Amino acid sequence: MFYSPIIYSRYLYDRLYFNQTQSSEYYISYPQLLSVAHPCAAHRISNSFKDLSAEYVQYIRDNIFEHAVPAKITQSFSVPYQTHPYLSVLIERREFYQNPSFHFLKAYNFFSDTGKKITLEDLFGTDDYQDYLSEQISQIIGQSDTQNCCCVPDLVHRFDKNNFYLSKEGLTIFYSPEESLPTGCNQRKFHIDY
Repeated sequence: MFYSPIIYSRYLYDRLYFNQTQSSEYYISYPQLLSVAHPCAAHRISNSFKDLSAEYVQYIRDNIFEHAVPAKITQSFSVPYQTHPYLSVLIERREFYQNPSFHFLKAYNFFSDTGKKITLEDLFGTDDYQDYLSEQISQIIGQSDTQNCCCVPDLVHRFDKNNFYLSKEGLTIFYSPEESLPTGCNQRKFHIDY
């Protein structure tokens, strides 16, 4: 029986012209799921991405287009893991202005059969996973010549417990590009084998 949903792209796109010259544009891509085995869950997950993208478009229209700020804004997604019943989706946003640019990365993890979000507590079976993550990150940082292990407790303390995704090889926890890291820490991704 086929359990994993089919994932395809949906798009939102618009351009702003100011004095007959293109000033700004956005191109927003988000996942749409189709599942014969679990249609309600696929619909629930799809609607969450649709709503998330619509909110972002409204933000763009209210804060960038309304003020005629020259910008190019993109949102793309990737699916690092899709094996029943787990689904991980990464949403990457980039905002380019005349001088600064912004990069945003967020992970969304779902049970594909129910549409419920996956938490680290679901994966570890307990809410006491921080000690294990600290130990794993210490080992990873200890293997790198350019890192300083004194930042590990602060790294785990600052960790957004929603910033993780699954892959075939294991669990990856990460710090989004806009997050500041403790002094001496430069690594933003930590891969932990199953």
